[in-house]
Amino acid sequence: MKNTISIRAMKYEDLKNVALIIDDNGLFPSDYLGDMTTKYFDGSSEERWFVAELEDNQVIGVAYVAPEIMTDKTWNLLLIAIFKSYQNLKLGQSIIKAVEEELEAYKARILLIETSGLENYAAARKCYLNSNYQHIATLPDYYEDGDDKLVFMKKLSI
Repeated sequence: MKNTISIRAMKYEDLKNVALIIDDNGLFPSDYLGDMTTKYFDGSSEERWFVAELEDNQVIGVAYVAPEIMTDKTWNLLLIAIFKSYQNLKLGQSIIKAVEEELEAYKARILLIETSGLENYAAARKCYLNSNYQHIATLPDYYEDGDDKLVFMKKLSI
């Protein structure tokens, strides 16, 4: 890829493009984004949203991470998505690395990633393993019958 990718904090103006990424991947109804981002934009939460963009400011990826309540500096990467046309370019690993670096400011100890066990999530699971996350748990039939929840974990060297 000739374009340089940068990762930055999401701005309110990015929501339209983030909705397109969510829709492109069929993750959840993108109209949930308004409610999901309220605390982030009003500054009442430590949760962080990031976008990946090309040199021409085209937003092509998104990530959302939040602290786990009642833990000692454990965070959860709750969303990571990239336009399908840009997948398989190791952008996911770049986004995860940027999230880990951002969490240094919060002295995060652990980053969790939870995902589906369905076949169409195989590339995402491979990305997590390639980013040095360990598969630590499988919860059978978590999302629905036949759709397990897989949990990945990495201790951060902060």
